[in-house]
Amino acid sequence: MIPLVLHQIGADKSISRHLEGFRRSWKIWNPDLEVIYWSDATLRQFIAQHVPTFLPLFDSYSKGVCRADLGRYLLLQYFGGIYADLDCQCLRPLAPLLEDRELLIATEPAIHHLQKNVILRGLKRVICPSFIASIPGHPFWSDVLLSLTKYPPSSIKTTDDVLDATGPFLLSRVLVALPKYKQYLVPEGLINPFSKADCWQGLVFDPIFWLERSSGAYVAHYWDGSWFRSSRGWQAFVPSQAPVSLQEPEGPITIPGVVKRNTGDQTDLPLISCLMVVTEVSLLATLAVECFLEQSYPNKELILVDASCDDQLESKVRLLNSGLIRYVLIESKSVMLSSLNDIAFDCALGGYICQWNSDDLHDPLRLEMQWKVMQSTDAQASVLARRMTWWPGEHTLSISSYLDEYQSVMCERSLFPRCSAVHSDAPCNIVNLMNNTVRIAKIDLPRLCIHINFNSVSFSCDLSKSSDIQSYTCLWTNCDCERLLNELDRRIPLLRCLFFENKAPLNVCNTIDVPKKDPKILILTPVRNAQEYLSRYESLLQSLTFDSRRLSFAWLEGDSTDQTFPVLEQLRVSLSNKFNRISLHRFNHYPSCSNAERWSRVLQRDRRERLARVRNQLLMMALEDEDWVLWLDVDVCDYPSDLLERLLAAGRDIVTANCLNAFDQPFDLNSYRLQRESPQADTLPEEYMFDGLYQPPIGFARNYVNDFRDQSLIELDSVGATVLLIRADLHRQGLNFPPYPMNSLIETEALSLMARNLGVRSWALPQLIVRHD
Repeated sequence: MIPLVLHQIGADKSISRHLEGFRRSWKIWNPDLEVIYWSDATLRQFIAQHVPTFLPLFDSYSKGVCRADLGRYLLLQYFGGIYADLDCQCLRPLAPLLEDRELLIATEPAIHHLQKNVILRGLKRVICPSFIASIPGHPFWSDVLLSLTKYPPSSIKTTDDVLDATGPFLLSRVLVALPKYKQYLVPEGLINPFSKADCWQGLVFDPIFWLERSSGAYVAHYWDGSWFRSSRGWQAFVPSQAPVSLQEPEGPITIPGVVKRNTGDQTDLPLISCLMVVTEVSLLATLAVECFLEQSYPNKELILVDASCDDQLESKVRLLNSGLIRYVLIESKSVMLSSLNDIAFDCALGGYICQWNSDDLHDPLRLEMQWKVMQSTDAQASVLARRMTWWPGEHTLSISSYLDEYQSVMCERSLFPRCSAVHSDAPCNIVNLMNNTVRIAKIDLPRLCIHINFNSVSFSCDLSKSSDIQSYTCLWTNCDCERLLNELDRRIPLLRCLFFENKAPLNVCNTIDVPKKDPKILILTPVRNAQEYLSRYESLLQSLTFDSRRLSFAWLEGDSTDQTFPVLEQLRVSLSNKFNRISLHRFNHYPSCSNAERWSRVLQRDRRERLARVRNQLLMMALEDEDWVLWLDVDVCDYPSDLLERLLAAGRDIVTANCLNAFDQPFDLNSYRLQRESPQADTLPEEYMFDGLYQPPIGFARNYVNDFRDQSLIELDSVGATVLLIRADLHRQGLNFPPYPMNSLIETEALSLMARNLGVRSWALPQLIVRHD
């Protein structure tokens, strides 16, 4: 079995900013993956300690890429696991790719086999060493290392010499000499969906191209080539020339004032003033500021006019401590938006003005691309012809139609119109004010700006029929949306804005970062007639390895006919000194049905409505300063002692385990994923509607968590509450268990639906097994 360890190699301890998104992708899709980064120094230490016979060879290489090649082969021979170049991106969980394999190698794209240096060597295929997986000690590595030692380091002069001595041509010759290893080849499309030309010409920057080419891939290699050419940083994998159309003015051209033109000297670039007006504090505003600071264009300033009457944004700006930001506080909320825009304009010092919207997130190249286009076309203004929009609540991404995105205008200062002349509190369409007198260059790179729309959209099954959404040229939902979001997040902090609330600022958490080090957890358990389970329940709680000082419990008992309440009171007293806090509450509103009747179709509406009200009552009574809430059934009969640590390590805001019965069958039938190929994924058949709830047969158009036992983490459409971890801030912001049908779903199923509308997804750990009576 291939160890779930990823090895990556770099020249020093730092990683280029434009590659950090690739590095994040491995943990996003594989939370259990251990990632080890080897610098040139630590790689040498490994060789000296574990394979010292290769140290003289390692030290003899004058080129860092040769040392890295030798290092990756030795690491995989010694430790096993996965090796990936820093410009490799993970696109989905690796478990299905690695299953039942002892070695995995792939060829480069077929178009590479037509290169002159490949043909001259008589190679029919080129083996790519950028992504390899192996068990420890596989014989392939002994043969590779034997072949490698035959090429003297002193003879390595050119790029092709490197390929021959330690790189792809070396591996290709080993496969030619030893065809028995061909059985370990996987189709190139699984690992290398893009060619060098696709990446170097910036085709992969097109969301449509990227999604279509990578649809079946687990990994994508981007061919950064920093070992033989200078790294392009943020310019890598982006078109060097943007598609541009030029709009000539309808009337006479306005002659601009004196504006400094670029002489070609990077230190002689004009100052661009970005204007950003904030009327309500949100996470998006702070992320828009961070996007400004990431801009590749060097001579810039941000004029931030804050009329939110809240000190959060000011505190954020102080923490950033950047001389590029000039903060302007407006203490009155009565100032019109047009006047606020003019205040920002009056504070600007630049010869060029650029709109910087507070609910848009911007690619690091936006300013640079707009400036270059103006210079190359002799335009007086530039604007994005299209942009992308993300609706987190609808799990949908789109590209707009050609609307001339007026909130992206960059213009010579003397031509920039004042908004107060419009006398409106609505956003000012500057493009309309300039059309008659200004030459405008329109750039068609929608990825440069992504608008975030948290407003709910009214639609049922077909988003394209909604009248609430602007017209668009492309639209993606569900799995395609998720894949594309992770790609866009490589350059823009999209996934950090999942937590947003219009009326009040949130204690925002980054859903893809590691949870904070010392979280507090509150375990909530509703109980009725549970006396027979309490001894085992206590024993399991005491077996938890999580720090007891940060662990609290709350129980809500009601309608019991046995001794549940007094036993719980005794339990509360006996455990009070062992845990942070324990509370016991009473609320008589439990379902009256027995365990034998609990699955009856006719009782579901009343039973689950009562359960929802009980859960909400317990939540209201018990939640204090905890960071997480774990919902735990009292009759769960077994779970691992590191249950809490494993749930937290998933790094998700709603996550459940794989809850099975004594026969190893799914117990929690409310935790499921809809089968996308089935029409039931979009519509609910009337034949299974009963008492206002959708109640299909078991397994109808659904897959339960146990169906994905070979995967470490999966997304769900619905969760149950047998074992359910939820970030406490979600509950504080109103996420509860609806006691009434929402889209014909109720209680925990409706909670998942409500969360999705807030832009929060539900997840499960299929390999974390919990047993239920």
